[in-house]
Amino acid sequence: MPWTRLEMSLSEAKGHSEETQAAFRQAFEQAGAPANAVLLRGKPRSVDPAFYFSPEASRLFAMTLRLRGGVVCSPPRPQRVEPVFGDVDVESLLAAL
Repeated sequence: MPWTRLEMSLSEAKGHSEETQAAFRQAFEQAGAPANAVLLRGKPRSVDPAFYFSPEASRLFAMTLRLRGGVVCSPPRPQRVEPVFGDVDVESLLAAL
């Protein structure tokens, strides 16, 4: 599965993204904390109000991404994103692609 970009809602763009993070965390933990499943967000949010899901994260969160209109995207540039959740070195993950 490829990288997925999910536009933030207005509320999420203003910093209230706990619901999305909690839902992803639950999927992540139920799947046994798979390697390379990471949730990122654009920085600063005012310029790129979106979440980015690694291929493994996209697989875990596929149903929600479909329901919320997630779109396939290229891997984000490391300097344009920051980690939200997942146990991975983001720069190494993105550099390996």
